[in-house]
This record gives sequence, structure tokens and C-alpha cells, in this order.
Amino acid sequence: MPAINWNTVATSAATAIIVTLAIEYLAKPRLEARKERILGVIRTRQEVLAVITKLSIVAKMYGDDLPATAPLDLQRRVKVERDRLYKVLEDQSRHLMDDVARYAGVYRGPLRDILIEYTGAVHGVMLSMRPRQRKAAHLAQLGKPIATAPEVPPRWQVRALVRMVLALRQVQHMVATIEDEIPAATPAELARRR
Repeated sequence: MPAINWNTVATSAATAIIVTLAIEYLAKPRLEARKERILGVIRTRQEVLAVITKLSIVAKMYGDDLPATAPLDLQRRVKVERDRLYKVLEDQSRHLMDDVARYAGVYRGPLRDILIEYTGAVHGVMLSMRPRQRKAAHLAQLGKPIATAPEVPPRWQVRALVRMVLALRQVQHMVATIEDEIPAATPAELARRR
């Protein structure tokens, strides 16, 4: 029967204990912190997509017209629902504007810039003196391309990258078109606002 070398067993046990403690106290906290940061980025990206999607859907629903021949009771209910939808548009656009720094912080480069432009355009449209119907139409129009833009595709997916770049350009064009539509304030109006 072979003899057991207790020095080897003790050395192996000590090495296992030291490695386990080093991993537990040195490496694991960093890995957990990194995991939390990554999960936070994913959650924030999902949240911004949910806000953009909700804005787009509600704006599209607000824009749907009721036939003039509809019964009066139905017209009243639709008016109440439209008021509620407009309130949702105001709340969601305000939420998007309030959290734009957090949302933009999870993207880099052109995606961050376009998200900031989109947020500014949405907020500007909601603050403008346009009729509600026109505001909803603008938000629904802006929502189509921006809903796909914040999805960051892997670098090797060329089709997804091309789709994202086209969506970004379309959003930039729409934002510029909406901004061009806003009439400049006259000096008299600026003086009244002060």
C-alpha cells in the first residue's frame, strides 16, 4: 500500500483555499459589478425602446379619425379617449426628456446623437402651438424609423447595420423637416414672452 505524503496534501489544500479566497474576495466583486453594469445598460435600452414605442403607438391611435356619421355617444367616448391619449403623449414625452441623459448614456456615437435629436424634436413638437392632431401625426411619423435605430446590432451583421444607418438618416431628415416647419418668433412675440 502506498504511503500518503501529507506535505503534498497540505500544500494542495492550502493552495485550494488561497485560490478560492482570492477569487471570492478579489475577482468576484469586480465580475458582479461588471454584470450589474451590463444588465443596467440592457434594462435602460429596453426602457427607452418601450417609451419610444409607446409614444409612436399612442400617437398613431390619436391620429385615427372617426367617421362623421358615427353616433353622438360614440363621438363623446372617442373624445374622452383622445383626451386620455393626449395626456399619455404629454407624460411620455416629458418622461423621455427628463431621462434623456440616462438614455443617451447607454449609446455611443451617432445613436446617442440621434436619440438626443429625437428627444428634442418630440419635446419641441409637444411644446409647440400646433394642433393636437398635427402633433400626434409628427410623433407617429418620427416613431417609425427611431423604433428600430436604438437596437444595437452585432458588428458582423451587415444588413442590421445598414438598416440602422438608414433609420438614423431618416430620423435626422424628419427632425430637420419638423424644425423647418416651426415658424420663427417675431420680436414682438419674444418681448411678450419675457
